[in-house]
Amino acid sequence: MKNHKIREKVIRFKPRINNKDLIYDIIVTYRDRRKKGISLDKIGVYSPVDRNKWLVFNSERLLYWLDKGVLVNKKVKKKITKCLSVLVNG
Repeated sequence: MKNHKIREKVIRFKPRINNKDLIYDIIVTYRDRRKKGISLDKIGVYSPVDRNKWLVFNSERLLYWLDKGVLVNKKVKKKITKCLSVLVNG
């Protein structure tokens, strides 16, 4: 019987350039894949540019993957938590 390694999935940022600005896609991928590798699902986008910071994500997809037990990168977790606290607290 072969010993199969269980591949953990993780939600992380994937960098890309858009009109000379750095933008990060929020993706679900296997933990052992490179940041620029193939993603399983794209659940959002984050722009860290100082003049126009913004974060957009699909909350239904995020909850779906969290329900499946997917790990969340600490930087992604920090940004999403901050965004949700602003929405709740106004």
